[in-house]
Amino acid sequence: MNSENYKNRYRTQTTRAEWWDYGACAYYFITILTEGRVIYFGSCEDGIRILSEIGSEVENCWLQIPQHFEIAVPMESVVMPNHFHGIIKLKLPSADVHHAGNLFENAFLENIIKPKANEFGPQSQNLASVIRGFKIGVTKYARKMNLEFNWHPRYHDRVIRDEKELQNVRHYIKQNPKNWSEDEFFSKH
Repeated sequence: MNSENYKNRYRTQTTRAEWWDYGACAYYFITILTEGRVIYFGSCEDGIRILSEIGSEVENCWLQIPQHFEIAVPMESVVMPNHFHGIIKLKLPSADVHHAGNLFENAFLENIIKPKANEFGPQSQNLASVIRGFKIGVTKYARKMNLEFNWHPRYHDRVIRDEKELQNVRHYIKQNPKNWSEDEFFSKH
């Protein structure tokens, strides 16, 4: 049987790093596109973002993540006309904070040296569940307000491995509106 085929249906291969536990305490750089890269979130003119109603709701839902996920801390983000970039930090639940130590060293080294954690553990305590909840929040708002909108079904993530990389990603996010016309996701429609 072809590994791409299950019960005569094609399966989408994961884009997640197989060597990483996505429930680990770490910083993650997230990119989420709109379906078909359709411009739903507003525009960028001369480096200034002008958000649509749904674009404003994307910002709002991002900031509300900790109300739904104790382990998640949304950080820098930018809503672009057809995509979203954000940094999110996953941390231990408050009862386990005294074990955290250096977030970069502990999370990165432990996940490379040790085997992955239980893949079937608490699925509400990982990056995928946080991003899924965020996307659902925006989608529910769009449906409630009768706004045309769809996310791309997937998202891209990158584990931020050190302080220098974190600073580079922060800079990229901050500069994204100024660089819109050169952006790989740029579209006029």
